[in-house]
Amino acid sequence: MIEQGMKINVSLEELLRVHGVTKSDRPINPHILENYERLLEEAMDVISPRYIYREIRPSEMREEQTVLETGHTVDARIFAKMMQGAEKIIFMCCTIGPELEDKIKEYKNAGAPAKAYVLDSIGSLATDKLAQEGCKMVEDMAQSLGQITTIPLSPGYMNWPLKDQQIFFEILEPQKVGVRLSDTFIMSPLKSTTQAIGVGSNLKEKHGATNCDYCALKERCNFRKARAV
Repeated sequence: MIEQGMKINVSLEELLRVHGVTKSDRPINPHILENYERLLEEAMDVISPRYIYREIRPSEMREEQTVLETGHTVDARIFAKMMQGAEKIIFMCCTIGPELEDKIKEYKNAGAPAKAYVLDSIGSLATDKLAQEGCKMVEDMAQSLGQITTIPLSPGYMNWPLKDQQIFFEILEPQKVGVRLSDTFIMSPLKSTTQAIGVGSNLKEKHGATNCDYCALKERCNFRKARAV
């Protein structure tokens, strides 16, 4: 299924936190704040959030592998561990579209790398918020059935090999929402992400955690701080 047209909002406070600054730390130059606000508005005007998802049932759970009903095998210990007890797994691909990347290129070509950098940060925040929106949809669906969900997992994180992006693309066909995969498993547009979320009544791993809880960078990640705003 495809969901689109949702409103994604990135706040000035979140953007400042990603850049390691808060209004309470020290006075911020009003001109700098004005530039941040203008770039935020510019970015929000061009992003086009959407995601595609599909429900897949696991057919076999092994210690380090998970076999899916589609015939695909996810060869990752973290995936097998988190999905223990899952009755179904939601595979999802989210993107905010290519338009913001075009704006970033325009600023770079115009000799304004600082503005390009800020827009890039906004794009990362918006993509993360869209992924959270997708998670919320799955959580609401699970709750309506009296079930719970796992943390979202993505290839390239927590020792899940990046090459398994190919599984998402074979299962979902994200080309339908404008996302393509390179030979090196990099998505285009870059502001795109995939995630898998387990759903069930008897999940083995703790419910209510986030993927940040399992990340080695959690104590010094500015994006994690922005999520806490």
